[in-house]
Amino acid sequence: MLPTIKSQSILPYMQLALDSINQCTEVNDNIFNPPKIWCISAPEYFELSILPSILKILNAENSNTSLQIQKLGQDLPLEQLFIGDIDIGFGFGPGYHRLHPNLQWESIVSDSFYCLTTYKQEYKNIMDIDYFCNSPHVFPTPWLSDENMIDGWLKKIGRKRRILTSANSYQACINIITQVPATLSIPKKLVPFLNIPDGVDILSPPLGFPNFTLDMIWAKSRTKSPAVMELRKIISQLNTRL
Repeated sequence: MLPTIKSQSILPYMQLALDSINQCTEVNDNIFNPPKIWCISAPEYFELSILPSILKILNAENSNTSLQIQKLGQDLPLEQLFIGDIDIGFGFGPGYHRLHPNLQWESIVSDSFYCLTTYKQEYKNIMDIDYFCNSPHVFPTPWLSDENMIDGWLKKIGRKRRILTSANSYQACINIITQVPATLSIPKKLVPFLNIPDGVDILSPPLGFPNFTLDMIWAKSRTKSPAVMELRKIISQLNTRL
């Protein structure tokens, strides 16, 4: 049976109609799973230890979400948090950032330090305060700040250390101390995420060394925004592993 002339004439229009239906199906997929961008301000600590797990959860959920990470500055990005240019900030506590009364915060990680060192002192297998202060130090700057909690603590007890150099990442600091006898103070929970070669001693810090928290911070006025709610939900899922 051969198609009629009339059926042949309407075939292009039927094909156009089918193509339009297929395009509508693709559009509906985007309607039900629209692309989203979450904007976060955070230090390297977050990028190393938490960000991969967030992305793993989003991938498992087939979420059409991407994350933009802005390096944490010396101060919290207050204006950006209030107007929604940044959904959530992550900073250190307690008390290392001035918190505005219109901000809400939640501590999600508690951590302390190890001292990674290639500076050898005879008969020393622990990092006491004299050992610590005698060693040259490499200072990581995973967030932008003129001061840090360790030098603040040393100042309180009337001691100081010599900074050999600073570097922008923890791994860069580790690479430096493999070449030069020096010490690096690093959060304990970051050790599994870094490449620490043989020959670098991992010691407990001097008594009284500061501890810290990683805090999740957002604008109170945006507590019910979808990005803030979804991020907080994911962080709560991760809390048992942090």
